[in-house]
Amino acid sequence: MKKTSIITAAICASAISSQAALIAGYDFNHTPTATATVLSADLATSSLFAATATDANVTASNLSVGSGLTGLTYVSNTEDYFQIAEGNGMSDGIHADGGDITAFMDTAYAAGDYIEFTVTATAGSTLDLTTLTFDFARADRGTNDYAVRTSVDGFSAYAALEDQAAPVGFPSVAGAAQSVDLSAAAYQGLSDITFRVIFDDRQNNNGGGSASVIDNIIVNGTVVPIPEPSSTALLGLGGLALILRRRK
Repeated sequence: MKKTSIITAAICASAISSQAALIAGYDFNHTPTATATVLSADLATSSLFAATATDANVTASNLSVGSGLTGLTYVSNTEDYFQIAEGNGMSDGIHADGGDITAFMDTAYAAGDYIEFTVTATAGSTLDLTTLTFDFARADRGTNDYAVRTSVDGFSAYAALEDQAAPVGFPSVAGAAQSVDLSAAAYQGLSDITFRVIFDDRQNNNGGGSASVIDNIIVNGTVVPIPEPSSTALLGLGGLALILRRRK
């Protein structure tokens, strides 16, 4: 009985063992170091907006933008990051303090004011997600709030909706770490997922005063191998053997 139990446990462990870790990340630390604005049509081929780390069994797209944004600005200094400002097409006057954050985000999303990226598991693996994290800050009149939608539900609902989450005064202040919980069942066992991080804007902005910045975007979770048919059969036989041994 002990021998059968050990064999069954070993088969199970080899088939499903995994640890939660970074699945894909964007830290924007690139060389050569030079500040540059990349237009939306060129984002897919720009190394400045490519993923800088991925699990061995994952691919991740470059950052892209919704129809409301014309591009992204990569900023190189002691802490590399990207920023969005009215110069990138950010809509003006969507947010007014004290208003309905959901309504403002709905308007921002309809205007196409979001960044987007896709994470895909290679054949034979699936994604079990835990969190989406990133650092977020703004200039004096920059984007104050953010929301997250995903392809899991066809971008129909908010995975996160944050009001006044960004500290003021960037780049003189550090970005605040944000974390979006993705532990729900809907975010497990995925072959791929697309994220859209949506931004509203402040009223009466100007191009220089409306900059908002994001850095260190990380999708956390586990890449789970799908058992081969032979492994699945072994699991079944091992379990059956254990049941028969117990009956005896």
